[in-house]
Formats: sequence, structure tokens, C-alpha cells
Amino acid sequence: MNKILRDKSFWCILLITAISGIFRFWNIGWDSFRIFHPDERAILMVAGGLKFPFNPRFFAYGSLPIYLMRAASEILSLFSKNIMPTDMKYLAICGRTISALLATLTIPLIYLISKRVFNKAVGIISALLLSGAVISIQNAHFVTVDTTLVFFIALIVYLSLLIFERHKMRDYILFGIVMGLALC
Repeated sequence: MNKILRDKSFWCILLITAISGIFRFWNIGWDSFRIFHPDERAILMVAGGLKFPFNPRFFAYGSLPIYLMRAASEILSLFSKNIMPTDMKYLAICGRTISALLATLTIPLIYLISKRVFNKAVGIISALLLSGAVISIQNAHFVTVDTTLVFFIALIVYLSLLIFERHKMRDYILFGIVMGLALC
């Protein structure tokens, strides 16, 4: 642990990720939750209409972001009587927060991938480039499946590299779980 804390690249990636997180979370309610994006509106309507047995009956995109958003909205409603978990505004808040979080977490993953394939310097440059990528920042402000899919693809690539290098059963199991979630 001390070795990690003494590594300058660790602090560099932490700083890049923190600053990137600010850009991805900044003003996620930019449209006063009028939901201008047509994909976002479709996903929010499906998430709001989920009923037991939780079959979204909507398969244009993966179901995992819909389930995550609805679960987050249900949890948020436990803390306030004024929050309806099926309300589009609160679903949008939860969905955009999840989207921004996954877009932010993709940055250290890109660093880890680039560091394994090349070196630390390339990893830092790769993370820096992704942190300033406008499309990543823009997609973090919408409830779409793009950031979720990019996060899981990056995680799959990283786990594939671990499998290639280490051949540990734990890596294979994690790979299978992440691949299943990415396809969900």
C-alpha cells in the first residue's frame, strides 16, 4: 500500500480522474430535466413503468442500466417521502448520476489497460485524452447506455489482459461475471 501511495503516477491518475469527474458530474440537470434526448426519454419511460417481475418489455438497449437506475431511484425514495421512484425527474437524476460515475470510472481503467500494454507514461496520456474527450463528457450528461457499455468494454479488456498474463481462475470468473453484466 505504501508503494502505491509513493507512486507519482497513482496521484496523477487520481487527480485526472477527480478533475474528469467534476466535468462529468457538473450540471447534470442542464436541461432542468426536460429530457430532450429521445433515447434518454425512452429509457426513462421504461424504467418508470417497471413492475414485478421486472421485465422491461423493451429490448432496444441492454436492461442493466434500466435496472440500475430504477434501483437507485427506489433507494433514493427511501430517504424522502417527496420522492416518487417512478417520477421522470428522479429517474433522470439517478440515471445521469450512474452515467457520470461510470464515465468517470472508465478513465482509471483506460490507464490500467494502457499501462499493462505499453507503460505508465502512455497510460497517463491515454487517461488524459479520455478525460478531455468531449463525447465522453457529453454522454455522461444523458441517461443512455453508451457510458455503461464503454465502462464494461474497458473492464472486459482489462480482465482479458489479466487472464492472458496470470491465468488465474479468479480472473476467468470475474471476466464471466463482467461479460454477463455487459450483455445484460
